[in-house]
Amino acid sequence: MRIISLDIPEKRRVKKGNRAFRIVFVVFVIGLVIIGMRVYRSNYLIAQPASEIEATVDKNKTLRVFSGEQFKDLYNNFRYANTDKIVDPPNITGNTTADARIRSIAESRGYRLRRLARDAIGVADGLPLQSIAVKSWNDLKEAAAKDGIVLTVTASFRTFEDQRMIFLDGLRAYGVSTQDIAEGHVDASVDKVLQTYAPPGYSRHHTGFTIDLTCGTNGLTNFATTICYRWLSADNYLHAKTYGWVPSYPDGTDLQGPEPEPWEYIWVTVDALLK
Repeated sequence: MRIISLDIPEKRRVKKGNRAFRIVFVVFVIGLVIIGMRVYRSNYLIAQPASEIEATVDKNKTLRVFSGEQFKDLYNNFRYANTDKIVDPPNITGNTTADARIRSIAESRGYRLRRLARDAIGVADGLPLQSIAVKSWNDLKEAAAKDGIVLTVTASFRTFEDQRMIFLDGLRAYGVSTQDIAEGHVDASVDKVLQTYAPPGYSRHHTGFTIDLTCGTNGLTNFATTICYRWLSADNYLHAKTYGWVPSYPDGTDLQGPEPEPWEYIWVTVDALLK
């Protein structure tokens, strides 16, 4: 005779009950872990160091909106990598008195001594540019090309001597002599030259982070009327800022040195532009 054990179904019920309990328990533990992680993350972010908060924001690419004066303050006070502060103004004409007068007039227009690139100069469109800014320029140029915008660098890093020759050419074009400058007879003419040309030591191009742009076959002087300028400057210069570039001469500022040059941009890194 076969004896049937009556406790087998009970064991099966117990096993099923244990399995259900384990599933509920695992789900409960997972829920606690998720809640704990959220609480921890919330507390961590509140106590997070500023540098780490900036890194978090950097991933989101949340860019600040700048007024003209804020753009100006940013590039004037930014500590450019691989550059040195210009302490002693370089020679301009070779005449100490004339040079001092030129600098005085220049500074009354808003010019200020800049910083000078040390080394590690790379190449952008065949012209010298700080190596760490080259990729950002190429990325900006590529993004523009995708929207049918043709941007080209026409000027970048300049030495003191480069800037000196440009400035002296400007003086000659106005028929200004060194002696007349030293004697204070041609201040108005010197001011006219300074509307277009920076004296050596005062050009943003010395840093190696500043570029002049052209749009397709258009020259510099009509850049503000081109599709390139509209693309760069739209939405508070959103396209430019996305790659770390800001305008040298934004609207809403005064005493910038020369007359506004809408074709000139400066690289200050993306991090400097984030909220």
